[in-house]
Amino acid sequence: MPARRTPPSRPRKYVDAYGLDATSRSRLIDAVLDRQARNARMSVEYRGARLAALQTALLTAAAEWDLGRVLPFHHFVAEALTLSIGLRDVAKVLYEQEPALHPSPELIGTSWLESEHTVAERRDSGQLDLPTGGQRVGRYLAASGHTV
Repeated sequence: MPARRTPPSRPRKYVDAYGLDATSRSRLIDAVLDRQARNARMSVEYRGARLAALQTALLTAAAEWDLGRVLPFHHFVAEALTLSIGLRDVAKVLYEQEPALHPSPELIGTSWLESEHTVAERRDSGQLDLPTGGQRVGRYLAASGHTV
């Protein structure tokens, strides 16, 4: 049996509200902590899958509606940054699957913005991560996040 962890105060406070005996209380605390640990592990997998789905939906909608510029908003700056960083990888897969609909990933520009960027940085955001080689960008996405 693994060493017993000292439960954080929050699960203990909630468990105390049930008025259980010591053994039942201990089992419930262990169950709550195990569930929290599982949720933390699944959360990383869930966020990755969610981000891939958002990137796919964003690029597909932009292609179907022939949108040149898109500004998706996120609750967290980290999500905006992550969306921007991995966007070309998703664009490459989509282009390989359906080249008639999706532009080449080299023609997709991407950047990210947050509230701490200056006005000049926001104005120049269209130049932050453009493909090289003098090609015209066919689609540009600037992900914006909220600083909490």
